[in-house]
Amino acid sequence: MKKVAGYVRVSTQEQADEGYSISEQQDRLKKYCDAQGWTLVHVYTDPGYSGAKLDRPALQQLLSDIPSGAFDTVLVFKLDRLSRSQKDTMYLLEDQFIKNNIDFCSIMESSLNTSTPLGKAMIGILSVFAQLERNNITERMTMGRIGRAKSGKHSGGVAPFGYDYVDGELVINDSEAVQARLIFDLFLHGLNGKEMSLNQILSYLHERYMIRGSEWIHASTIPRILQNPVYCGMIKFSGKHYPGTHEAIIPAEEWERAQAKYQAYTSSFSETAANFKKSAHLLTGIIKCGLCGGNFGATTWKNRHITATSQPYYGYYGCRQRFAKVNKIKCGNSHYGIRQLEDQIIKEIRSLSLDPEELKAIGSNKKESPEPPAYTAAVKHLAEIDKQVSKLIDLYQVEGIDIAMVSARIKTLNEDRDRTNVIISEYEKSKPQPSSSVDDAIKVLKDFDDVVASGDTELLRTAIRSLIDSIVAYPDHVEIHWSFT
Repeated sequence: MKKVAGYVRVSTQEQADEGYSISEQQDRLKKYCDAQGWTLVHVYTDPGYSGAKLDRPALQQLLSDIPSGAFDTVLVFKLDRLSRSQKDTMYLLEDQFIKNNIDFCSIMESSLNTSTPLGKAMIGILSVFAQLERNNITERMTMGRIGRAKSGKHSGGVAPFGYDYVDGELVINDSEAVQARLIFDLFLHGLNGKEMSLNQILSYLHERYMIRGSEWIHASTIPRILQNPVYCGMIKFSGKHYPGTHEAIIPAEEWERAQAKYQAYTSSFSETAANFKKSAHLLTGIIKCGLCGGNFGATTWKNRHITATSQPYYGYYGCRQRFAKVNKIKCGNSHYGIRQLEDQIIKEIRSLSLDPEELKAIGSNKKESPEPPAYTAAVKHLAEIDKQVSKLIDLYQVEGIDIAMVSARIKTLNEDRDRTNVIISEYEKSKPQPSSSVDDAIKVLKDFDDVVASGDTELLRTAIRSLIDSIVAYPDHVEIHWSFT
């Protein structure tokens, strides 16, 4: 006998217009199970939730209960109760239900039963139509919003700062409008004849005003106000401007001047940001994590708080394994700021001497990497073979042991020696050797300051990598492995 989990959902509009009430769906599910001889173990209910998304509490609870084995079938009154999205429907059926041996059945679409090939085919076909209905609804809503914008009406939702939304119209909020006008005035004319950056404007507002019950703390709010055409009496929708029916807070001429100044204000910033983003990082590919052995990579993000002195992008070098488990422990190595670490490495290079003897001395001070266990065991085993051969010769000379037996044993030991020597030889051949000479390093060092001063990133990267084989980063320091030692 099938153990069934029922799922019912209604949105507010459907409750009023279509009659798919919660109680009606529950009753249909119960009667259907009775007629089929199935056991309805539980009904998961999502009242007032749209079928456009999957973040519905009862649906998520149903999915989390699948591993419990409490049910083997999911039953709905109609397919679109489960989802109106084709993608989401197929995800639920294939990745959640079928994958976990859970059958799916819909009452209204009686052929929809995933335990049969026909049912699986019908699921795919009907999901297409459910998605089509959803797309039609979205298109009608978009057309309605475009129509409102063309007629000069706000499209609804939260009113822009400086306005209230009353009976479908934008109405000026006097206390907020004062602050909106102040933002434009400070940006265009400054304070006491002195120019103000966006960050300085934010600080000025933070000390004197509130924004809808909260403090002025987000610098990104100011650019949004400066660029919003609603303040000069326009409505913006889908990238286009339409004359609005609401009263303007800022004269159109003043708003246009603010746009021109904002464009000029950010142009140099944008150019610098683009150059920063395009430039390759100097140390990528040669930094290793000292904790887990993983690679270090560069991560950058844009500075969203535009000020006169801020850097356009920030970034750091960090272990790529910081989110992965290494030996069942997440790598907890530190991050190093990109500019700070690159400056540190350049400083270390500049501190190198041009004296060949001093450069050679760097190699004697560096820590030697431990030999691999296989190599250590091979060296130890080779010494043991030599001892055994020596004992056999002593036994032959002192006690007169049969020469044939001694020869056979020594032959076996010599074969073992040859195999062991192969292991030792292979390691010694593969052991890292200096990738450049001290003389090569001196040539690079003589011109290094000129390379840095040139600003040529590619040339500087080449110079660094000709001097450094690798950099090993630890939580509190980095170790440089020079190429000439």
